[in-house]
Amino acid sequence: MIRKLTASDRGTVLDFLAREPAYNVFTIGDIENFGFDADFQEVWGDWDGAGNPRSLILRYHANYIVYSPDEEFDVEPVCDLLRADPGQWMISGKGAVMDRLGPELGLTGIRRHTLAVLDDDASLPASFSAFDVEWISIDDFDEVIALRETIREFQSLPGSTAALRHNLESGAGRTNVVRLNGKVVASASSAAENSRSAMIIGVCTEARHRRKGLASACVADLCRTLLAEGKAACLFYENPHAARIYKRLGFKDLGRWTMAARPRRSQHNDSEPIRK
Repeated sequence: MIRKLTASDRGTVLDFLAREPAYNVFTIGDIENFGFDADFQEVWGDWDGAGNPRSLILRYHANYIVYSPDEEFDVEPVCDLLRADPGQWMISGKGAVMDRLGPELGLTGIRRHTLAVLDDDASLPASFSAFDVEWISIDDFDEVIALRETIREFQSLPGSTAALRHNLESGAGRTNVVRLNGKVVASASSAAENSRSAMIIGVCTEARHRRKGLASACVADLCRTLLAEGKAACLFYENPHAARIYKRLGFKDLGRWTMAARPRRSQHNDSEPIRK
């Protein structure tokens, strides 16, 4: 039976998600930070006859995350719930979960990532002395927007910049930057920070300043701060160049993560955050 969850389910839900915490960074963080009553967030669970959770669905604006530790979970209740949302939405989850949902929902724009985790600082460089990495506040965020507008990958993800802004405003994440001649040329952010972990997102460098270690400096500084607070750092990557950078910093591959979209039926609302 699938039902909408409330604050009374918090303990059961967090215990369920803790089975695979790295796969559930966004979901754990969103529940810890925003609970069950925010107007932009809803949580549902599919429960078995004994009262145990089998799968969980979280909606964050127009972004759904589906989780189940069992690859043979019952997809029909999940698909029925998602089909009931008439809007345009994104969906993501473990590779094995999305392999089951994709054909049932006719998903498009499928992107397959590798999930990597850093839980100690043994491989982090002591410093990138050539670069000054600084934290920014929401007052400086227009500079990050200007940088992201030059990055093709982010231009194809409507609402991703709005998600970063929401992280800063809500305290669910933070952003750092490197400036050259007073201009922001590289940046990295965290999202869904929770008591045990955080997701690294929005890593980017202006094209003419790439391969200088600027983004690595941002990521290393961000990870060092998170680890000092007892939080593991998680991230997704797609291309081999990114893999080499992250593995030099000590990240280890954990598994697959897949993102996709509902087949487009109407004009997408660009103000709804999609996290990247």
